[in-house]
Amino acid sequence: MYDLRIVVEEIKGFCDLPMEKGDYFEVKGGRIIIPSGKYICLWALQSLMPFLPLKQRKIQEENDWVPYTKRISCPDPNGMVIYRIDIIGDENCEQEIVRERMLVDDSKCTGCKECETACKMQAIHIEQNQFTFSPKVCRQCGNAACINVCPKHALSKDPITKAIQIESELCIGCGSL
Repeated sequence: MYDLRIVVEEIKGFCDLPMEKGDYFEVKGGRIIIPSGKYICLWALQSLMPFLPLKQRKIQEENDWVPYTKRISCPDPNGMVIYRIDIIGDENCEQEIVRERMLVDDSKCTGCKECETACKMQAIHIEQNQFTFSPKVCRQCGNAACINVCPKHALSKDPITKAIQIESELCIGCGSL
């Protein structure tokens, strides 16, 4: 199992506990180690607890999102404390691979489809339901069903970044998702 250091990376709101940027605690085996004179918020710790044993695992599976997740937010919407989880004591541990994600605000969509045109991988598709528009964004799923249903095998997963890729010359635009 990996040992972890959980660091207060950022405080975006008001945290009424005496936590400050740079404060940390460590998880070693099944022990939580808090430096003398420091604190950890009970509510933040409660939200972190289910994730910490997962992050300690030394296994990696094809569809595992845990190795790529490094930050967790405190559940208090007023505090918005961001915690960074670092693996310590293992120089052979792979560095984090950042998977790019796209956020879409449905309420601002006018159905112009400019985003579809601009996105060279066609990761966005606009669906119209009567009077509303709904952007559908490629979620870069770990177990991407789209790869298996593509009749021309135009979709694949990059072996390093795990990003879904499309070979434009093979794609016939069938939309078989």
